[in-house]
Amino acid sequence: MPDLSTAGAESLAAWLLLGSAALVAVLVVAVLVIRVWRWGADAADARRATWAREVLFRVLESENVRAPWGSARRRALAKTAARLSTKLRGADRATLAAWLTAEGFRRHAVEMMHSPVSLTRARGARMFVACLADRETRPLLDLLSDRDVRVRSAAARALGECGIDTAVPFLVRAAQSDATPLPVSVAAMSIVHTAPRSARSLGLAWQSDRPEVTAMAAEVAGFLHLTDARVALEHAVAHDNPAVVDAAAWSLARLGDPRSATPIDARLRRHDLPPLVQRSLHGAYAELHHVRLEP
Repeated sequence: MPDLSTAGAESLAAWLLLGSAALVAVLVVAVLVIRVWRWGADAADARRATWAREVLFRVLESENVRAPWGSARRRALAKTAARLSTKLRGADRATLAAWLTAEGFRRHAVEMMHSPVSLTRARGARMFVACLADRETRPLLDLLSDRDVRVRSAAARALGECGIDTAVPFLVRAAQSDATPLPVSVAAMSIVHTAPRSARSLGLAWQSDRPEVTAMAAEVAGFLHLTDARVALEHAVAHDNPAVVDAAAWSLARLGDPRSATPIDARLRRHDLPPLVQRSLHGAYAELHHVRLEP
């Protein structure tokens, strides 16, 4: 008699093999369909982006252009304008911002910045900058305390693109926040892009309970050559944190005021710093006084 259990097992195995083959075929077809769809979507996006650039260049040439009502084309205009605005200065940027505002993009950007979706809020921040023809940055400042760090970072970068130095104290405050801290590196780059002419706007950072914020302020002051930061930097040389001391020494060397050699000398005599930081202090002293102290 035939072994029924063996026949049943062989039949089950055949069905499983057939099912696996069918599943693989379905997956292959699905991958091909997705790739074709993605290719078509990318091609459509490229066409809309080309169209958007042409429209925006006509706007910059002061032609009478109206934005379309179609959502896909308006999104293409918004994305292209956000990228283009970072490359424009002066009258061209003001022309683009005024046109975007008149066509409702600024209003829509503010709506996006209140969206429950983090990515939409970040995109709204970038769009808002492209529409900005005045100093009204309050919507961006509000996003510095957003619950999502990516949105906070996008708002900070947008403020940097605005080039408005009144945003600096808000960036410093956001960097030292306990509840919703802004990454210090993002705050530093944003402050550099705003290019403040005075160190007064960094005032909150010198007394921060976060050493990385104080070190950031010291580096920014030196990078931007803010000479009125000299006294604050000289006090920072006496800080307990080696990173703050190192940043302050580097910045004092950049400022080049010989009076700063005295606090550097005083700190070197304490012999309480890591070797790398001591070398930074020695280097700063040499830059300021043309004499290298022996450790």
